[in-house]
Amino acid sequence: MVRRQERTAVITTVSNPTGQGENATLNAIIDETIVENAISQKRLDQLRDALQVIPSDLGREKSLKDSRGVSYTARSRVRLLAMPRDGHRSDPFDFYIVESQDMHITGRYDILLAKGWTDKFPANDPRTYSAAPTELLKGNSRQERKEWERKGAEKHKENLARAADAQAVLEKRFKEHKAKEQQASSRN
Repeated sequence: MVRRQERTAVITTVSNPTGQGENATLNAIIDETIVENAISQKRLDQLRDALQVIPSDLGREKSLKDSRGVSYTARSRVRLLAMPRDGHRSDPFDFYIVESQDMHITGRYDILLAKGWTDKFPANDPRTYSAAPTELLKGNSRQERKEWERKGAEKHKENLARAADAQAVLEKRFKEHKAKEQQASSRN
């Protein structure tokens, strides 16, 4: 009897969903038993300035438990734009910020991804997977792969457009703020 793999190692890229900040490449593990994404508090603290993200308080504690039986506690979450490394498909996702002893959330992995992530990574891309690619059989035909890439490129364009709109709003606010500061200082 073959035991089903419950965890798959991948590499993903995350960024601020508003288009601010830099991208960060992270080692991740997809855990087939959880429904929420998680990042360690220490790792997020290290990346916060580069990503330019601000966590939001949950107002209560949230408990998560992975396939290895490890429990995590979260008191806040952060929204990140995430996609497979070298991928074209990106979507915003909430990541629960969990307490851990070190920078990594589990083993050598920076983030823990929920079971729905298996569909976001092409199964036959050797640059993306570092473990258990035989578990993911979706998207193996050329036609399925092309359709996946086409939809991913469309979604990526939409996200870039939203990010550009957010950047324009931010720049407009910044200019208005600067103009008000200059007016106030010229009056004095």
